[in-house]
Amino acid sequence: MPLPRRMSLIVAFLIFTYSAYGCAPFDYNTIAQNVALRSHYALSENTLKSQPISLSNAVANRPIDETSDLFCYDFDSSCRWHNLDSFFTNGGLNWFRGDGSLDRSRLQVSSGTRTTPDGSYGIVVTDQIQAPNSKATLVSDVIGCQLGVGELRFMYWISPEVRLMVCLKRTSQPYPNFDFCTTAIRGGSPGPAQIGIDDLGSEPFQIFIQTDNFIFHSANLEGGFAIIDDLEYYGDLCSDGYMLPINQDPNLLQVVYDERESAESSSPKSAPTVYKLACDVLQCAFDDSDDHCGIDVSNSMWSVARPQINGFQPENNSLLHSPAGSFIYIAGPVARARLRTASFRSNTDFNLLFAYYKTSNNSKLRVTVKIREKPTEKIAFTAPVQREQGKRWYRELILLEAGIYDYVAIEIQNLDNDERIGIDEFVVLDSQKRPMCYHQNF
Repeated sequence: MPLPRRMSLIVAFLIFTYSAYGCAPFDYNTIAQNVALRSHYALSENTLKSQPISLSNAVANRPIDETSDLFCYDFDSSCRWHNLDSFFTNGGLNWFRGDGSLDRSRLQVSSGTRTTPDGSYGIVVTDQIQAPNSKATLVSDVIGCQLGVGELRFMYWISPEVRLMVCLKRTSQPYPNFDFCTTAIRGGSPGPAQIGIDDLGSEPFQIFIQTDNFIFHSANLEGGFAIIDDLEYYGDLCSDGYMLPINQDPNLLQVVYDERESAESSSPKSAPTVYKLACDVLQCAFDDSDDHCGIDVSNSMWSVARPQINGFQPENNSLLHSPAGSFIYIAGPVARARLRTASFRSNTDFNLLFAYYKTSNNSKLRVTVKIREKPTEKIAFTAPVQREQGKRWYRELILLEAGIYDYVAIEIQNLDNDERIGIDEFVVLDSQKRPMCYHQNF
């Protein structure tokens, strides 16, 4: 499809699509006659200069040297992310580099938010209903070796019905045999999305960002769009490099089963990591004087509700039954969100006490823990369904064994619009349920 035609579709969606069902008060056949005017009015004249993001190939997929190599803000030639060749996706869609400012009011109509991308961004769009599994896939260059759990962060904007998903695949596996895929992100624009990137046994792997389900339909518009921006990858890379199996080229995207010979290689070694004590990470009051909390709320979808002289600010707790002090909360719509602590250690078994609040039984809340020596994380708590969803806080106590922990994570799923979940009182107790930290305040 010619590039101007693609960009006219972007304009169509961002100007006229309504967030609920995309009702459009115009005749779709007239859009092509007003491409320049509508593009300039909605996005700016530079939008028509957008270019397709390069295809994934042997040259592009060289291993990265550091995590910042996968930072992508402008989606230009320096970006180490590429479209997966349509040969592997059965003629699927492609990502393009978008330029120009988006109209805030029209973006809110189409995606539910007035927040716009900063500068250039990645975008995929179609004006035709696609098969639900028709995908646009952005693939990273090879990550040679990651130690522990990493994180992928990005902002996103999606039209109704469209889904976003992040998958991981070792280079030794054929496409599309993914090692892990997240639950599909639906709604929640503009994010941010914060995706945990698991350690795949210190093997080379790639990250895939997929968008599908372009099944939007109304009297005037069909298809859908997805935009991503401010793409960042964080993690600890193996400092001593990595050993590849014989006959395996790290630059090649594997699409058939590899009958390579295995090579003996020693595990990569890294400098010893110093872990903070549980009291210096899990003891959280969520206020300005809290210097013992290892939870970074500022870079997440969560917000802090702070006490004022005459109580909490109305906009922070209008749907929440307020506890005595500060607490954190997340507001819908959110398809899935994870908030993780920093890594820590405990020489003895201990209890983690916390309180939570849910305004609806439709949403899911659970707490997971990842012990350093265990291959997978474990679910430590799942919020039960309450017969009556009253305005009250529930306290829970989780017994955790001694050891080194990569993180404790709070996971939210299916949080509807205008619904909230609150978390308060992260307190560390010993195995006898007595205060364990010298800086505890009660």
